[in-house]
Amino acid sequence: MDQAAVHELCRQLVQAVEVSLDPNAGMAKRHEAYEACEQFKETSPCCAQCGQMLAQLPNPAIIRHFGLQLMEHCIRHRWNVLPIEEKVFIKVI
Repeated sequence: MDQAAVHELCRQLVQAVEVSLDPNAGMAKRHEAYEACEQFKETSPCCAQCGQMLAQLPNPAIIRHFGLQLMEHCIRHRWNVLPIEEKVFIKVI
């Protein structure tokens, strides 16, 4: 996946994380945003790439934390089915 697409996915994830934690957002909106984040963790082929981008220092702490959660999820739950390129990407970063 190209960098522009990864950046767009990261932007969408940041919005979803922010909505899911916003006490002023309605419960249905927060739940929908949370489910979108969980679905991304389970199915996205660029989960580790987005995790690495979100975990970088200029991002707010909650976004960095979510980025690290994405990477942890890839390693714990999807390692055996990841393509070799993705495994190398995770090991190098």
